[in-house]
Amino acid sequence: LASLLPERSISYLWYADRVFEFPLGIVAVAVGTAALPSLSGQASVGRYRAMSVSTAYAMRLVWALAIPAMAGIWLLAPAIIEVLFQRGRFSPQDTAMTAWALRAYAFGMLGVATTRVLISVFYALERPRIPVLTASLALVVNAACDIALMGPPEPGPAWWGGSLVARAGGILRVADLDHAGLALGTAIAATVNAVLLFWLARRRIGPGVGEGLTGSAVRHAGCAVLMALSVTAWQHAVADAPAWLELTGGLVIGIAVYLGAALFAGSEEISRLLGRTVDRAG
Repeated sequence: LASLLPERSISYLWYADRVFEFPLGIVAVAVGTAALPSLSGQASVGRYRAMSVSTAYAMRLVWALAIPAMAGIWLLAPAIIEVLFQRGRFSPQDTAMTAWALRAYAFGMLGVATTRVLISVFYALERPRIPVLTASLALVVNAACDIALMGPPEPGPAWWGGSLVARAGGILRVADLDHAGLALGTAIAATVNAVLLFWLARRRIGPGVGEGLTGSAVRHAGCAVLMALSVTAWQHAVADAPAWLELTGGLVIGIAVYLGAALFAGSEEISRLLGRTVDRAG
């Protein structure tokens, strides 16, 4: 679909996706992979209550890390892209367009992170078909959202499906966001996939899957708001400084404020994570 949009749209999405996947690889994939052996052992002996407790903790942990990551990506997207890519033929305009896509992808951070954890649940239950089915449904949602949000295709030569996309867009279109609409469509589809998997996991192993999730999410969202205010103040203070300074300072301040706020708020997930990190470093 990106090939039907203005020139370089594919490149903007590719670069933005590479940056978006980096924190997910550190957080969600690591937690999901680490949880799989424990979940498999619990599933093999029918300890579904224990399995739901383990899943709930894994979800709270990835949310405690994904929520600030989402806020940080949104705030620092232009600086991130400029520092990583803006050189040679990659112009300031390319930076702005890629950052726009990255911010749209960021809305899917919680959905993708949750999905990575819940997939491990169904693998442990030896039900790999379920994530495949939900992903197939999410793919349909993704296509519909893309068409609704991307706007009209560019005039001129297009692949054979271009006319179909244009006709469907005439019915479904709600916004003209170009390539950022495709990124936002992906984020929405990821969220739908996560919701479906969560609902199915609750049916398979019990309602304990969501234990403490709402309270944890509210607590860490509040900490992320404090982090965002601190980073925004820093950005205003260094408005005329190089992007690397904005990015470096923003990361240091953001991480420090978030961790401090989370510990003050009594975050079990952050406290245990820091404790394990200190133990391993020692």
